[in-house]
Parts: sequence; C-alpha cells; structure tokens
Amino acid sequence: MTGAPVSSRHLVRSGPAGQHDVPCRTECPETEMTGNRVKRRHTISLVGRYLRLKPSFIIIIAMLIGVFSGLSVVLIKTCVYYMHEGLFFGGAGFGHLSGVPKITVVQASVPLVGGLLLALFGMIFARYVHTKIVDPVEANALHGGRMSVRDSFYIGGQTLISNGAGASLGLEAGFVQICSALASRLGQMLRVNRSYLRMLVGCGAAGAIAAAFDAPLTGIFYALELVMGAYTLSMAVPLTVAALSSACIARLVLGSDVLIDDFPKIHLSFTDYVAIICLGFFASLTAICVMKGVAFTESLFRKWAFPSFARLAVGGGMVGALALASPVVLSSGHSATYHILQHGLPLREAALLILLKACASSISIGAGFRGGLFFASLLLGVLCGNLWYDLLLQVHIPVSDGVLYGVAGMCAFAVAVVGGPFTMIFLTIETTGSLPVLVAILTSGIVSAQTTRWLFGYSFTTWRFHLRGERIRSPLDVGRVRSLTTERLMQRDPAFLPADATVGEARKRYPDFSPRHIVLTDRKGAYAGIIDSGTLHESGLDEGSPVANLARGRFDTLTPCIPCREALKRFQAAKLPALAVLDDERSGHVVGLLSERYVLRRYAEQVDRSWQELTGVTRVD
Repeated sequence: MTGAPVSSRHLVRSGPAGQHDVPCRTECPETEMTGNRVKRRHTISLVGRYLRLKPSFIIIIAMLIGVFSGLSVVLIKTCVYYMHEGLFFGGAGFGHLSGVPKITVVQASVPLVGGLLLALFGMIFARYVHTKIVDPVEANALHGGRMSVRDSFYIGGQTLISNGAGASLGLEAGFVQICSALASRLGQMLRVNRSYLRMLVGCGAAGAIAAAFDAPLTGIFYALELVMGAYTLSMAVPLTVAALSSACIARLVLGSDVLIDDFPKIHLSFTDYVAIICLGFFASLTAICVMKGVAFTESLFRKWAFPSFARLAVGGGMVGALALASPVVLSSGHSATYHILQHGLPLREAALLILLKACASSISIGAGFRGGLFFASLLLGVLCGNLWYDLLLQVHIPVSDGVLYGVAGMCAFAVAVVGGPFTMIFLTIETTGSLPVLVAILTSGIVSAQTTRWLFGYSFTTWRFHLRGERIRSPLDVGRVRSLTTERLMQRDPAFLPADATVGEARKRYPDFSPRHIVLTDRKGAYAGIIDSGTLHESGLDEGSPVANLARGRFDTLTPCIPCREALKRFQAAKLPALAVLDDERSGHVVGLLSERYVLRRYAEQVDRSWQELTGVTRVD
C-alpha cells in the first residue's frame, strides 16, 4: 500500500534491536538547532551556578558590563553628534550645539520636526513595549532588578531622537536605562539571585555615568546613591570595576573631557564660606521652582488633551522659538556650560538664560520628549553660581574668583534636582580636575540637599515616581515587602460559626482554646464579626446568650489586595489581634483570616533578609 510522502525532517534511523527508532540528527536541522540551543542554555546555567558558588566571579561579569556600557555610550554619542552636525544642524559645530552664537529660522524648526519624528517612532514601536516602563531605580526598589531590554531600547531610541532634534534634555537617562537593562538581562540569563541582579543593574548604571562624563568616581557613587540606595563594601568592588572599564573604553574612543583645563588656585575667606552657604540655599530654591515648573507644564499639556503628535509638535515649536532668542537652550548644554564656566556672563544675560533654559526643559518634558535633567541641571547650576557671583559684586562684597561660584552652584543645583550629594560632589571634582575646591563644593552641596529635603521632600528622580503614583523614597529593595499582600499571608480556612448560635453551642463546638479566633457569619453567609476563643470560654455570659454579643470588629475588615503595611495600619486602628479578609467589602463574603502577630513576623523576616543581602552580612545562595 502506498503511503504519504515522507519529508526529510521526519526521517528516522533504526536503533539497535529491541529499541524504538530514534530521530536522525544528521538529517534533521531543526533538531540540531534545538540541541545547540539546549547546549547554550546549559552552558549559561553552568556559568550562573559557578557565579553563585564563587561570588568573586561577579568581578568578571562587572567588567563585561562596563565594556558593554562604554561601547553603548560611545555609540549613542556618535549618533547624536551625527544628527546635530550632519542631519539637522549642519554647520552648527560638531557636537557643540549649545555653543553656537545664533541659529537660523530653519534650524529653529528642527525641534518641531523632531517632535513629529518622535510621535511617528512611538506609533510604530509602541505596540511592542509595555505601557509602564521600569527604570533602574524602580527596578531595584520594587522588582528585584528585573528590567526589559526591549522597553529600554525603546526609551533609548526616544532619547536619541529628542536630543538629536535639539530638545532641551540630556542623554544621561537614556544611557543609564540601556546599560542597566543590558546588565539586568545578563543577570537573568545567568539566573542569579535577587541581590546579585540588583548589583548588576547598579554596575550598568555606574558604567553609563562613568563613560558619559569620563568620571569613574561619579559613576560609582551614582550607582550607590541613586540605584542601590546604600553604601556597602560588598558593592564597592563590582561597581568600581564596571565604572573603570566603561570610562576606559569611552576615553580610548572619545578622548578625555574636562570642564576646566587649568583651574585657578583659590584661597577661601570667611566671606566666601558664608556666600557659598547662601548660594546653596539660592540654588536649591531655584531648583525647586524648576521641578514645580516641569510638573505644571505637564499638567497643562494633559489638560489640553492634544494627540501625541500635536503635543510634541507644539512643544518642539516652542523650544525652537526659545532657541531663536538663545541657542543655549538646545540639547543638553555641554558647550554652553564649558563657555560660561571659563568666561562668565553678565548679570542680566545669566538671569535670562536661567529663565529660558528652565522653560525649554519644562516644555520638552511636558510635551513628551524623552531625556533627563542631569546635564541641564549642571548648566542651570553654573548659571545660578554666575548670577550669585555678579550679585555679590554689585553690592561690593569681596569674594574670590567667579569660577569657584560657578562650580559650587553647579554642584548645589544638581544635588537638588538629581539627588545624591556625593555623586555631584565627585562629578564636580572630576570634571574640573581641582581637589582644593572640595570644601566649597561640599558646603554648597550639603546645604542644597538639606534645603531641598526640608522644603520639598524629594529630588526630581524620586518625585517623578510620586507623580505617577509610586510611593518610592529611595532605591532600597522594598519589593519583597510590597509583595506581601493579605492574600499571600491570610489563613484560607478559618473557623466559622453562625452569628445566631448560642454561647453554649459555641463552647460545645469548640471546647478547647483552639482555634484562637472564630469568624461569625449571618444567615446569608456574610461577615458578622469575630470572637476570641479565650473570651468565649472565660466570659460570664449564660449559655443561652447569643454568641454575637461577644463579636468584635464588625466593620473592621481587610481585602486580599491590601499590602502588609496597610494591613498593619488597619490592625493599629482597629486594636484587634485578628481581622477577617473579605473578597469584597460590599458582598461581605469571608475568604480568610489574618492575625497581626503573623503579619509582623513575616514583615520583619523580609526586611531583615533584604538588609542582610544588601550589606553582605550573610552568604547569598
């Protein structure tokens, strides 16, 4: 009998006698590919297992992350330089967009065109990414370091278009997003545990900032303060290796870059210290106004309810109009920062540029352009320091060189916006190459940090999460605690008793002091209160009395989705040792029981475990 034709992919060869036929690998390319994929996964799994057994192996992984981070930063910077010089702003000067004296009307329309391109980019690729994209700070705080590479490349592409088209934002947010996501993906492939994965995300962030500014110490402290949330010895070595590797790669390709080649020798007087303290207050207040302005601009664009392409086009047109007044507002402002630090500006011009740059950055973020305020805060800080120095001269107060005030203002303003005082202090030292100004920078940075905390409460980095509804104060790992919900902790089969039963019936049904808590329900099965078994047996009520007379907590209940922190607050308000869990507070159907003692124990265990992993007190398996 003639059978159906057999394709080559289904050919088999006969095995030894008594065995079934087995697929022929030499004639099955798909099977061979599957076998290779299994081998690769097995190899990756072995590497991850070795990493778990030998924690020192993390240094090699950190070096690889640093190399990838450096190459990523170099590639993005090169693309932006090409967009500025060869694509959009021809003749404006290679990589120095904010340093040109003036631009034409055609060049001023580039941000508008860039907004339309960004809208088109979003329409094409938005279907492939999640609605809520996780950044490194949120990933380490809530998700154990897990990030999406696809989502991060989408953010990186948006940042590239925004900065390349002249939006008044920096590239640093895109650098950190992409490099941290690549590090997170590598850690997930190696199947490392939660603490190692968070550390690898920090290595990616450290490498990104170190390569972006040619400042390894800045990258290390950026990761410690803003991505990891703590200073620990166990993190120091991997972060240092990643930052140094990334900075070396960027320096080999792009060369060294400092703000001031030859910083003047300055001797600070008592008047200078007082003036710098006041400058810290002034820069902090200005930064708070800028952050409030960003939120206000965003709210305006949302109220107008424009479609995305119209909102981006309007925002880009407004930035272009501001650029006609001064090209300093375009892009992040690297060249303008260098020029102002070395040559200074008149009082009125500095005040005008602060207003223009703040408005341009607020409009760029509010309209939907992607990027951060990292380098924009450096430029605004230099302008604040320059303005403060000129004001002191106007009132005839003897002060030191204006460069010192520009550097101190840069540190103070950036601390208020970005957060991380030591990050900005080391950035200022590394980019100026001057250690003697450390005292002035430290003074202005600390004053600014404390003023921002007192008057505002957050830096721009964490405040953005609060605007989105996420209550994150730092990147410390609170994901374990937040994952503890009532549904995970509750007892699913509590003891039930009809509310119309008598005390005698209840004592016969539960003769011992176990279970400790009994849930009462009415005839419809709805929750009717909770009683304690000790109270049931020790009360002086008659055996014929309704057991409902002992019920407590009739209106104090929980729902399955409540996190343990909120549950603890409800226990404190109700002053009860246990509460019933209802599927819906309206229906009143009981699905479980939760005791305060158990919630406190589990909460303490998770907090202790997170701190042990963070500080390296115990061995991480």
